[in-house]
Amino acid sequence: MKNLLIIIILTTTINVSFGQSFYEIKELGTIYSAQQIDSAFQSADFCGMHYTSERRELIFDDGTIVELYSSADLPNLAISCFVSSKNANDSNIWRISADGYLIRNIQTPTIK
Repeated sequence: MKNLLIIIILTTTINVSFGQSFYEIKELGTIYSAQQIDSAFQSADFCGMHYTSERRELIFDDGTIVELYSSADLPNLAISCFVSSKNANDSNIWRISADGYLIRNIQTPTIK
C-alpha cells in the first residue's frame, strides 16, 4: 500500500511538472470555449512570444483575454523564448480558425 501511494504521488508530480501551463485565461469571450482555447494553445509554439519582465496579454476577436506568463513565471523555459515588451507588436487581434489553429491579425497603419 505504501509503495502504491508513493507511485501515485510521483506520477502526479511528474504530470504536473511536464504539463506546466504557460498561459492563463483571464476572461472568456462570446465565441471560444476554454476547451477550444486550451487545445489551440497546446498545439502552438509560443517561444519568442513571452515577455521577459511582464505577462503578455493576448486579446481575441470575441473579447477573450489570455495572458502569456513571463520569465518569472516560467523559470525552466529557455531564455531565447522571451523578448522585451518594448520590442513587441501588441496591436494585434487573435482568433481561432475552424481547424483549431491560432491566428494573429497584426494591425498595420493605413497609408493616406
